[in-house]
Amino acid sequence: MINLYVYPNAKKPFEHDRMDYLYNTTVFSEEGISKYCKLVEPDKADYFYMGQITCGTYQNFSKSDFNFLKGNERKHIVEIEGDWHQKEVPQWLLECLCVGNGDRLHYKSFSFFTRPCLSRLLVHLAKKTVNYDIDFPEEISAGFIGQYDPYGTRQKLYRVLSSANLRNEVYFNNSWYAQIDLKKENDKVQRYAGVMQRNILSLCPRGVGEDSSRLYETCFFGRVPVIVGSCRLLDEYKIKDKFFFRFSPDISESDTLNELQQIYNTPLKQLKHMGRLAKEYFEKNIKGYFSDPTGYYLRYLNEKNS
Repeated sequence: MINLYVYPNAKKPFEHDRMDYLYNTTVFSEEGISKYCKLVEPDKADYFYMGQITCGTYQNFSKSDFNFLKGNERKHIVEIEGDWHQKEVPQWLLECLCVGNGDRLHYKSFSFFTRPCLSRLLVHLAKKTVNYDIDFPEEISAGFIGQYDPYGTRQKLYRVLSSANLRNEVYFNNSWYAQIDLKKENDKVQRYAGVMQRNILSLCPRGVGEDSSRLYETCFFGRVPVIVGSCRLLDEYKIKDKFFFRFSPDISESDTLNELQQIYNTPLKQLKHMGRLAKEYFEKNIKGYFSDPTGYYLRYLNEKNS
């Protein structure tokens, strides 16, 4: 239990709880607060909850909104929802304890807890009992299915793969799949999953934002994420044996080709090992988070403070 002061103007992320598939998926859900937090006045608080801030509305928040912030930045917790196009967290917020899905490599020196980006499929795979035995392809190839992105990163990947005759299965959609109904649109879900299953490498390029539910879904299927962006993973600081590749989306097409060729030249045996590590990461870390988001975060805080 922690003593928590909730600012009167704090926006709580309970709208997630009102959607069945998102119930208790954020760190300070209604269930999490009732289970782990004693609500107190400021003078008795271990931590101060600033609420949930949407990345598209940073301009609506300022230091003056939080009376007890100065000198207590490392006791102030803010949940940042979303990862919109070219939206960076303000410096003053990074001085606080940040929680969100839009963590980036250049936030590494700050206290930013990376929670998974939410999609219906990811939440289903993590919270339900879904059995899946890994059956690896015997050829090295990369798969991707998704929308075009405003940076042109995904289009560039496709051009490079195609021009170099690197085996791939890439498709572009005209809609966003993350929130589709898994039952009503099962054909789209199966198509998406099929692309992952047929390719040992799963391209996880940035989209509108840097975060990606695709890279976590990739881990469920025991495939190797190829992250083309700067997103950080849940518990990345704990990972000893890397199960993913990552390179910058901003490099030239020739440098992109060099990166991809190195990945394709990885022995298949090693890629299969990385796929098994990815599956283990999903079973331990991703399922662990979704089983108890608030408890998971509080253990992270204790670990960081010890």
